[in-house]
Amino acid sequence: MYYCIQCKELHLRSESEQILIFNSGFHYIDSTLYNAGVCNLERECTCNVFEKELATA
Repeated sequence: MYYCIQCKELHLRSESEQILIFNSGFHYIDSTLYNAGVCNLERECTCNVFEKELATA
């Protein structure tokens, strides 16, 4: 499983053909550490999404 920083949900790694899971990005949910990623690489993503995630990390 991984946490999508675009839609802010947990996903199974096999749910999508177009995913990007970061090797150095993580997110805690209820004391469990998940890799961070992006579930849909074709969805437009603004820098604000990544800046907000970095600011709260």
